[in-house]
Amino acid sequence: MHILHTEEEPGVSTMTVAFAEDDHMFEVSADGDTAHVAYQETRTWRGVIRQAEPDESVYKELMTSDEMTAFLDRYECTRVKRAPPIP
Repeated sequence: MHILHTEEEPGVSTMTVAFAEDDHMFEVSADGDTAHVAYQETRTWRGVIRQAEPDESVYKELMTSDEMTAFLDRYECTRVKRAPPIP
């Protein structure tokens, strides 16, 4: 697994967990001392897009990644919450 990170605007980033044939996309946003993580979608290498919550192992990989740690440090977030999926 590896993480791709794109900062959309200050305090809002898209992070993608690439695992096997799937790319799991999340929006991470800072709100005060809390980072909100919202699952967006999963894309397969064949171009299929689906919206189904990924396995906990995908969330664990995201939460323990260097990219997430850097985001939390940059915006001084001390808590992380899962937000509802973005429609």
